[in-house]
Amino acid sequence: MIELFLLGVTALVLWGVVATLFHLLGFAFKLTLGLLGGMIGLLGGAIGLLVALAVLPVLALATLPLWLPLALLVGLVWLLARGGRAHAAAATR
Repeated sequence: MIELFLLGVTALVLWGVVATLFHLLGFAFKLTLGLLGGMIGLLGGAIGLLVALAVLPVLALATLPLWLPLALLVGLVWLLARGGRAHAAAATR
């Protein structure tokens, strides 16, 4: 009876050791592939940022006819508001 008990305890310990090793192996894979995926994501983000910075001037020139009248109107309102203010007095000693 004791031998059967010792066999069961040994089997449970062996099962625990094997399960622990497989858990450590899974953790190593998750860590490695997670870091690799993160680095690939950062590289993709950097490439996307460079492409966006290259396209931005072209997009600004393409939309110039759309926002130029609004910019001129805002400039005119700013000039009128600035011209309507009283001028600051010159500093005297």
